[in-house]
Amino acid sequence: MQFVRARQFAIRVAAAVVLLASAGTVPAHANGPDQPAAVDGQLAWVNQGPDWTTDERRKLSYFSSLIISNKLDELEQLLEEYPLRGRFAERRTQFFRAAILRRRGKLKEAVEIYRGILAQNPELEKVRAELAATLYEMEDDDGARHHLNRLLSSNANDPSRKIFKNLLDHIDQRRPWQFGAYATLAPSTNYKKGSRHDTIALGPFNLNIDNQEESGLGLRGGAYGSYTFRIDEEHAVIAAGSVAHSEYPGDNFDDTQLTGNVEFRKTFGPAYYGIALTASRRWLGGEGQSVSVGPRVTLKAPVSSNVSFRSTIAHQEKRYDDADYLDGHEISVSTRATVGLGADKAVFLLAGGSRNQTKLDHNDYWSHYMGIGFYKEWPLGITTFAEARVSHYIYDGIYPNKVAPRKDSRLNFVASLTKRDWNFMGFAPKVEYTLSHGLSNVEFYDFTEHGMNLTVTRDF
Repeated sequence: MQFVRARQFAIRVAAAVVLLASAGTVPAHANGPDQPAAVDGQLAWVNQGPDWTTDERRKLSYFSSLIISNKLDELEQLLEEYPLRGRFAERRTQFFRAAILRRRGKLKEAVEIYRGILAQNPELEKVRAELAATLYEMEDDDGARHHLNRLLSSNANDPSRKIFKNLLDHIDQRRPWQFGAYATLAPSTNYKKGSRHDTIALGPFNLNIDNQEESGLGLRGGAYGSYTFRIDEEHAVIAAGSVAHSEYPGDNFDDTQLTGNVEFRKTFGPAYYGIALTASRRWLGGEGQSVSVGPRVTLKAPVSSNVSFRSTIAHQEKRYDDADYLDGHEISVSTRATVGLGADKAVFLLAGGSRNQTKLDHNDYWSHYMGIGFYKEWPLGITTFAEARVSHYIYDGIYPNKVAPRKDSRLNFVASLTKRDWNFMGFAPKVEYTLSHGLSNVEFYDFTEHGMNLTVTRDF
């Protein structure tokens, strides 16, 4: 019952908030004599004279009041008799027509218009909020969650943040089960991550065909799911699992991974911490290779209205089927900070490290990494994302037939482009480029791989 009331409150107040600026064309701080004033979450309309048709700002305010009071027929008639004028007239008119369609239950038509506006003007947070609310009403939870999270990452005012968080909470409440699947064409210049060297002779170790680089066209796919059991409004237990498979020419480098975890989570305001037990199983070349299991602790919290971080500490015990000398454990820590520069753009800062120990000194190492990412929505319906990460690995012992401990460096880079206005049945096409470049004083681990992923996404 509490979540039903939260939903009704969120939708009612969201309608007022998103129409305050009439598609983002009236400054949100403009609260003069001819502007709407927020009073206890409602809008009070002041000094609306009979000559409102001669002032575009007053016209916008009056049209917005008709939406809030649900006088849709009157608004439709006035849009014809007194069309909006000026630089933003077309998109303002589209916005009001979409608002009418939404409130008449024509949600798909409204979404199409909202997406069209955002395709050219992704910075308009009021339009994005209307789109998120409409997708929520359609129960398109993936799309609604994407836009609500984008709004939460921007410097939204406190009342708006509460509205967006209420909607996200209700999405989780009404649909505790979540499922997804993907399939990707994945050409690669070095799917084995084999050495770039043609010949290597390290005493008894020689380079052979299995550890030389090789290109190929692959197929990657997988599925994932989760279930959230809410104990109360602050406590929940979340069970999640996934399977991922990569298929390339030959059988030796087919890779299948099965992962799962059970997490107890406590939320406090916009933050939460979780304690989980995780496990994974990997099959390489169709044969069992390794299994790992261990605990994980996660903390996610805001630093300010547009900055948040997520930190994880994990411990994994690892066992290998045919290489018991690799048996051991890993302790890792990672942090990812998100800096929202607006609903259409964000910067990500990454840092972390790990300690890995096995039965052989020359396989034990310390590692650390740092990285940066950038998300941006552009006009013409284009969304880009890029992230670069530099990692260093320092090994304890000396690799056989070498004179110094092994040291590796690795650059991982990913860049993607989504054409969000090429929308087909709720999916948009996405192309992704990946680079993995390794440097090592052990030639086996000198490699470069360029890859592509061609897929579709619902996050747009």
